[in-house]
Amino acid sequence: MEDIAYLAAAYAAMIGLIGWFTWQLMDRLKDVRSRIEAVESTLSNPKDSDE
Repeated sequence: MEDIAYLAAAYAAMIGLIGWFTWQLMDRLKDVRSRIEAVESTLSNPKDSDE
């Protein structure tokens, strides 16, 4: 029975780590997306960047 508890704890930790990694990845992708949109808006309005 002790082995099953150890296995359950290991699975719970693994699921938690995968969830944390996914959360961090989505947060970084959101940041990259906003940077890409800023670059695209700058490139589509070249008159705004002549200042």
